[in-house]
Amino acid sequence: MTGTLWPLVSIHALQDFLAFWSAGGLAEKATPKAGEVVAPLVIMLPIAGFGLWLLRRSARAGAGEQAG
Repeated sequence: MTGTLWPLVSIHALQDFLAFWSAGGLAEKATPKAGEVVAPLVIMLPIAGFGLWLLRRSARAGAGEQAG
């Protein structure tokens, strides 16, 4: 089960790196445009959904082991 998280960790790390790199650092330079706010959400919401799905799946598997 743990091996399924590593691709998402890699995607998240790449997204963080690219956001930091494209902004030129941590200082805010200007008010973000709508696309700059929506694009990370479009990327991260499916990843968060997959993480929740994995958690629910592992909880069900754990419940099955305890019942047996």
